[in-house]
Amino acid sequence: MDPILLTAPIEPHPGESRRDAERRTVASLLSAHYGHPVTVEHDDIGAPRIARCRDYISISHCRDMAVVAIANEPIGVDVETWREQLPRIADKFLTQAEQQAIGTDHELLLRAWTTKEAVYKLYHRPGTPLRDIPLSSTSLLITHPISSPDRVVTLAQYAQEP
Repeated sequence: MDPILLTAPIEPHPGESRRDAERRTVASLLSAHYGHPVTVEHDDIGAPRIARCRDYISISHCRDMAVVAIANEPIGVDVETWREQLPRIADKFLTQAEQQAIGTDHELLLRAWTTKEAVYKLYHRPGTPLRDIPLSSTSLLITHPISSPDRVVTLAQYAQEP
């Protein structure tokens, strides 16, 4: 199965916390996809999974959007909107060579951030420094199904053997 990407705006109800709105939005996306309510659990390192289901899921959200990726193999997803702090913290998640290659291009910086976050989720190894995660690799399939200067969604999967 090719990965399925579900997206929805996060629209908090009056008096609802942002976190509760995010959870409700994700639950709504998953219920609509599976045709019935599902329970999202988390494994011992915090990765989400659906109770009594073999599908792999990855969840992300930004200021105003929730994203869920579903696949029959491990997957990572990340969504981010442009924030002024990204250039200031670039040295925390990019190598010197990556910083030089990206320069001041906002969309490339967003792609780099979401790529590293999505691969981090795919790797399922807590504590891996983001700087140590490659932006490209022959063992990874990285796609950007939504990409603009202000918002990027990145999917990370292990590449299939030919």
